[in-house]
Amino acid sequence: MARNTQAPAKTVAHKPAQAKSAPTKTVSVKTVAEVAGVSAQTVSRVLNHTGQVSEATRTKVEKAMRQVGYRPNFAARALRRGTFHTLGVVMFNIHATGNLGELEGINKAAEKSGYALTLKIMNDEPYNLAELYSSMKLLPVDGIILLMDRTPSDIDTFTPSPDLPMVAITSTPISTLSTVDADQVEAGKKAVELFLQAGHRTVYCVSGPDDSISSLLRLRGWRSALQEHHAPIPEPCPGDWTVFSGYHAGLTLVDAIRAGECTAIFCANDEMASGVAQALNSYGLSVPHNVSLIGVDNSLDSLIPSARPTSFDQNFSQVGATAVDMVMKQIGSLEPQPVEHRSIAMRLVSRHSIKKLN
Repeated sequence: MARNTQAPAKTVAHKPAQAKSAPTKTVSVKTVAEVAGVSAQTVSRVLNHTGQVSEATRTKVEKAMRQVGYRPNFAARALRRGTFHTLGVVMFNIHATGNLGELEGINKAAEKSGYALTLKIMNDEPYNLAELYSSMKLLPVDGIILLMDRTPSDIDTFTPSPDLPMVAITSTPISTLSTVDADQVEAGKKAVELFLQAGHRTVYCVSGPDDSISSLLRLRGWRSALQEHHAPIPEPCPGDWTVFSGYHAGLTLVDAIRAGECTAIFCANDEMASGVAQALNSYGLSVPHNVSLIGVDNSLDSLIPSARPTSFDQNFSQVGATAVDMVMKQIGSLEPQPVEHRSIAMRLVSRHSIKKLN
């Protein structure tokens, strides 16, 4: 008698099928208006940042939107307007002091105009504007703001197309591109003039990285001012923006300070100024008793234990807001706008780090 080798059938318990949830109903502008107790036109004005709407009404409408879960249909809005109400921002280092301040200014100004931001972070490799611009054209943006920390390879040949305006935050003049920046050259010049007016014979310098536009321009201002006043021009001490590089530069200047050759130092940023002061402190030297000191950024003065340094405030937020104003001017124009270059004056913040020798 043959054996039955088949396994006995198992009883499988089936879970009852779950009913599909009904699709979420789209909340309309009319619903928001009813909850807020205003007209649909008023809701539209709040959404589109157009017309006169009081702050109290705006707050009431925004509260109603959150209450009913209203979410704007950005794709449909872009089709109606022909715009995305979004600006593309390109930067290389989001952690840099200046970039953060400029980004804050850009964000506030864009928000005030009813625009959002799309942020693109570049790597440290060499780049050109044509490739960067082409990649941004693939994104839903109406204009581009580039925080140009380094010089692109095609700076003399690139031209943006009229349908996607671009503004660069840089002190480098570009014939085909509108630019804005704090006056970097003037900072170097004014630092030298302040020291010379205080009776110093010459001014030493701690520079930033060789590939930094801001550093090169501050160095240019420092050198040109010394030349203009027929003062000796010492060899700059190279730095890289960091406290450590400033500390190293300070160590190399100890002997010159003790000999009375170096009585004034212009540092291309406050972090390096902090490092210089700390290095001198370790050798029993102090600011301004043994050497006078000026930095740039007005950002890290609390790190210097012996003195709060005189510094140049770059008005980063104003620079960012101005860039938005410039690109919005191009977006809102039916005719091509002429290239313009704006310069924002740095603000001198005077403290007790300059010793008068006269």
